[in-house]
Order: sequence, then structure tokens, then C-alpha cells
Amino acid sequence: MALFVAAELTLAMSIPFLAIAGYHALLDSRAGRFVEQPNEHDPGWRALVDPSPLTAVVETDRGEITGIGLLAGTVSGGMGGTIILVPGAVLVDGEPLSARLPADAVAALSGALRLRVNAIEHVDTLRWSAILGDKTYEVANPDPVLDELGQPLLSVGPMLVGGDNAALFLGRTAPGADPVTLLFRRRLFWSALLADPPESQSPDSADPLLAAIDAVVGSSARVVDLPLLGERDAPLLDLEATEALVRDVVAVPAGAHPGDRLQVRVIDRTGVADLTAIAAEVASTGSEVVEIGNAPEFDGGLTHLVVPNGLDDPGIGELALLTGATTVQDDDVDVDAVVTLLIGADFIASR
Repeated sequence: MALFVAAELTLAMSIPFLAIAGYHALLDSRAGRFVEQPNEHDPGWRALVDPSPLTAVVETDRGEITGIGLLAGTVSGGMGGTIILVPGAVLVDGEPLSARLPADAVAALSGALRLRVNAIEHVDTLRWSAILGDKTYEVANPDPVLDELGQPLLSVGPMLVGGDNAALFLGRTAPGADPVTLLFRRRLFWSALLADPPESQSPDSADPLLAAIDAVVGSSARVVDLPLLGERDAPLLDLEATEALVRDVVAVPAGAHPGDRLQVRVIDRTGVADLTAIAAEVASTGSEVVEIGNAPEFDGGLTHLVVPNGLDDPGIGELALLTGATTVQDDDVDVDAVVTLLIGADFIASR
């Protein structure tokens, strides 16, 4: 099966590039003026697409990062998002996240995942106390936590985790244990929190972390681990598995830096395409959908993928294969580095 997919992608990439005469007239016509702004059913309508918001929750204990949770919320009306748990021990560019400042750790993780993070929320004991207030969660602690003198801080068995001990529960290992073993306790805590989220302690000021948590809460909310490779005490990111996870849980990903992800605009040339559904399908390939809209005229043409001259991205072949589009080269020297997927009558007929 893998060989078949590889062959198909190679085939898609080998489609001869065609001349692009007439496409700028179709896409960029500025003749005439709209008396009223067009809506989504009118020729010429365009809308920018906002990427899915991601919040990095940086958990710290005793001034050190013990883990990061990436909150990936759902679109409006969704049934629940995902929190991706990242151990503080993960090595990025040869240095563990735990050895960095919160903003630096998130920037390093974001760059490695090629994924834009919108907000950073730092949670320590004081912040957990403010977020949780009097709320506690009963969990079954799997291992003991001792202080420097060997006295028990957390005992094995049922216990209540609240604002006063959340950082400790999430961040301290059992004696001699690998830091990655904290993932089990973090799963317990975050699963309990998403099942029964805290409420704002001050009705007059909404906490941004609570808002990010609310976007994840739902009947299908998930707590998952970031895929890792290598030694448990110095794990590395499994980039291939991580990208598959990103495509699964982030509806509309955006790159951390320019060029991280293939940027795509989806333009309907038929007048009947479901642009929202098609954009979601395109985004599921890991592409960054930046715009949707209608051509200035519905000409009933075929589906084409218009690629700026010189743009080389492996996502182009995958996108052409997914949509059945003929790849067309755009030789305009002033064109931006965004590919344009023109949805044609053949695409609609195949659905």
C-alpha cells in the first residue's frame, strides 16, 4: 500500500506544467465596482481563513518546566477538542524543554512541529490556585512523591488534587523515576479537569486559560501524548507520527514560520462548491488554508492547482492527488508563494 501511495504521489508530481494564460483574468479581474459587498454566493466574494487557535499551557514546579500541554480547541459547535501532552524532558535542538524559559520552550516546540501557537499560559502553584479556587479532583495516584528529606508529599492511592498541590502532582517524579513517567499522572489530571472544568473565580474578568480550556471541553475531548522516540530520559520528537497527530486534531493548521506549510487558497469557479468542506479537506493534508472565495466569474472550467513558478513543496503533489487537479504553472514574477486550488465542475461531479 505504501508503495502504491508513493507511486501515486510521484505520478501527481510528474503531471506536466501547463501554460497559465487567462488565469489571472479569472482570479484577479478588477473590472467594475460592487455597489454592495458580495456574499458567499456571489462571484468575486473572498474571505480570509483564520487558523485553528492553539494555546500552550506551560506547567512548572520549583521554577522549572515539567511539561507543556497544547490545547487544540474545536470549531464552533464541536464536540470537544484535544490536549497534547509534551514532557519537559523532550529534547529539541539538543536541549530539553525543561532547561528553557517558558516562551523559549514554546518557540522551540512550535518550530519543531511547524505549528503556530497563538498563546502561552504559564501555570505554577499560584496560577493553579487562581484557576481552580476551591475545586479539587479525586484521582488515584500511581506512585509516591517524597521531599528532599524522604518524607512523603504525595502518597499512593486515592487523593484530591487542587490548586495547592496541582503543580506538585503534575511535576514531581517518584524517587529515581524517569521524568517521562509523569505523563500518566498528567493524563489523570487533565482528563478529570476536562470532564469537569473549573469556572472563573471572578465574573468580571475572564481568564484566558479558562477560555482555552472551554474550547476543548466536550463529549469527545481527548488527552493524548505527543509521539516520542529515543531514550525515555532524553526523548526526541517522532516527527512523522507527530505530523499525523497534528493533521488529526488541528482543523486548520498554520506554520510557525513562513514556508513551514504549503499555503493554499481555495477558489470556486462553479458557483456551487461547498468551500467550507473543501477547505477542511485541504487542511487535513497539513496545508495552511489562507483564503476561500469565488472567482470573478463562474466559468464552469475544470479543477486546476495553480502553482507559482519555482515553488517546490512536497504538499503540492499530495494536494493534486487528493483533489484530482491538473497542476498549472504560474509564471507571473509578482505572484505570492500561495498555491491556488480552482474548484471546477469535474471536482463537483466526483463528489
